[in-house]
Amino acid sequence: MPATAAQSFGSGQAVSATVAGIGIVLTLAALGWYVVGGLGEPLHHGQSTALPPYIADTESSGLQSRTLIVSLAGGKVTWLLHQADHAVWGDGETGLSPVEPQVRAAVETVVAQIAAARQDEEVASELSALGVTYVQVRGITPEVSSALAASPGISRGGEGNGVTVFTVTSRPSRVLVVTADGTQSVARSIDTATTGRLLLSEPSDPRWQVTVGGVALEPTDSPDWRPAFALTGQTGDVAVRLAPEPWPGWIALLQLLAVLLLALFAAPAVSRESDDYLRTGRRSTEADEGVGRHSREGTS
Repeated sequence: MPATAAQSFGSGQAVSATVAGIGIVLTLAALGWYVVGGLGEPLHHGQSTALPPYIADTESSGLQSRTLIVSLAGGKVTWLLHQADHAVWGDGETGLSPVEPQVRAAVETVVAQIAAARQDEEVASELSALGVTYVQVRGITPEVSSALAASPGISRGGEGNGVTVFTVTSRPSRVLVVTADGTQSVARSIDTATTGRLLLSEPSDPRWQVTVGGVALEPTDSPDWRPAFALTGQTGDVAVRLAPEPWPGWIALLQLLAVLLLALFAAPAVSRESDDYLRTGRRSTEADEGVGRHSREGTS
């Protein structure tokens, strides 16, 4: 029996086992890539956060703005940067953070100013750079409320259920046009020929692509962590796209090749096992017939 087992495990089966192992490793690598990198997506996916309808409507509008949610309850400062597709940047409790340290630093700077009840002339522009239109503060103190409401470019809105809402009066979007005359939010299109820079409130990534009226914009120098594109008079609809990450496609191709190789090397082994089984079956049948003949001859 041991000799038969050793013979049945041939070189084809060894190669098949090796290819199967490679396929498993590639599958696990692809899964790990998706979990860690999100297949190239710049934001981590988080749990949905309930927002008032008017805030949710603004996030889903052409502005595609974000909402900064800050909790000061219990003396612990946590924050969440929320957008319509429920992707989030940062969370003091779960540890999720932006891809780039510069982005996280930008958010934490604003949150620290809010938590410290400091009136700051730059807080509105810092929120605008993040594409934030609304700030929700939970567990707010009178000092924080007064300081934030007194900051230029910030107005205090409604309050209820322990949550106070503040609005960035410039109503920024995640696409901003910066010219010598100032900064303008872009909803869906640019209607007037403008020369300047188009900034995306997204983590820097060379895969970002922007077209205006079907014309691709060229990347240019950025004043901070945001991707920047040169605007030289183009008008029309603005389309923003993050080119897909090439690595997942290669991983999928390698997985497919591994499966094909596994099938290629496994087929001869299966065929040999089937032939061995048929030969064994024939030998058993012949042996049984021989025993039967001997039995009949002995009886006669």
